[in-house]
Amino acid sequence: MKKTKTSLKGRICKVRHCKHILSIYNHEAYCHVHLGQIDKFDKHKSYKA
Repeated sequence: MKKTKTSLKGRICKVRHCKHILSIYNHEAYCHVHLGQIDKFDKHKSYKA
């Protein structure tokens, strides 16, 4: 049986004032709420450049 990759337990979203604890299966630095916002910001930023 294959072992599933996991991240450290107890990680918190990197967005200031966000207290969401990230899942051990979420390998991103942001929670599901802010990950979408970061993606939109990055796309907008690169579009203006």
